Amino acid sequence: MINRLRKILDDVLAKRVVFVTSRRVDLLDNETDVAALVAVVGREHYESLHRKYPVRAWGDLARVLRLEFPPAFPGERLFAIGPLVGDEREVEIFRLSQGSPRDRLRALFWVPESFALRSLARSDGVVVVQRDGLEYFLAANGLSTMAGGLIRSPELFALAVGAADTRVAAEPVQLPRLLASITTAIKDFSVLDWWGFRSPIAADYLGGFIKPASVFAAGAIALYLAAVSTFLWGMESYRSRQLEQLGPEVTTLLAKQRALDLMSAERAGVAELLDSTGSAWPLWEVASTVWRARGIIHSFMLVDDRVTIRCTAPEATEVMTALRALKGVRDVEFESAVRQGMGGQDFSVSFVREPPGKARS
Repeated sequence: MINRLRKILDDVLAKRVVFVTSRRVDLLDNETDVAALVAVVGREHYESLHRKYPVRAWGDLARVLRLEFPPAFPGERLFAIGPLVGDEREVEIFRLSQGSPRDRLRALFWVPESFALRSLARSDGVVVVQRDGLEYFLAANGLSTMAGGLIRSPELFALAVGAADTRVAAEPVQLPRLLASITTAIKDFSVLDWWGFRSPIAADYLGGFIKPASVFAAGAIALYLAAVSTFLWGMESYRSRQLEQLGPEVTTLLAKQRALDLMSAERAGVAELLDSTGSAWPLWEVASTVWRARGIIHSFMLVDDRVTIRCTAPEATEVMTALRALKGVRDVEFESAVRQGMGGQDFSVSFVREPPGKARS
């Protein structure tokens, strides 16, 4: 299945990608005059510039390029924005020459030939491209120049452009290999590459599409809001008529319903309060026991199931013995040392209350 999809994609690219030099051929080297998706512009039809900009964000750099190369700038411009290196981005600007065959560049994207062949230079070093009587040199960093003048050999070209990789490919790149390399290269283009290579035809098409699409979307939203508003208004009117038909009993029913809701809320609150409280302890029996032992109670403290009493009595041990004899208590013990005072012995005693089901008999 994947191989079939790849074959279909290759067939589409072969017929919908054209190479525009002195001829206009598809990637199978057949003359064609059909509108294409991608037009690869021959090296003889453009000039290239390399600039570095200390701009990190791609969007900011795009605005800088629009200011430096406005739409009114002579010649069509294509941009290839490189990755961020340090704090700078390298940008390749491709400017079509005045004599470029614009009538044959009928495609949504225009791709410079040297940009499409950079992968060859990166793998083989400096390459020599020969086709249709044209010869030019291409380095791995994307720099290229026509052969002629002082630059007559790839070695001089590598020295002139300061190429880091000075290797020279063993064989010149001829047209068959060139077309095959284009097929492979365009599959690896990033979204930013395609955005920089969009043609004026694509911009006009996109502008012509966005305007009616925006009008359609606005109309659809307005129609949806109108339909929703009409539905809500109709439902409110219908409910009002139903309430009027029920008569004055509705008011009484609604008042009783609100009272019932209020009572339900109060009942839930009381139930929650009761659930959050603990059971009461019969402290009067404890107080009576201390008093019978001739004790005076100063304070009670209840923490969970443990009760602490601070009191004064003639004999602290007599109070402790009396408390231990009570039903429903355990772990009776002094909380602090017994001190002899003016009115008797001052002490604190604590014990744990037993749940009713576990109280001692």
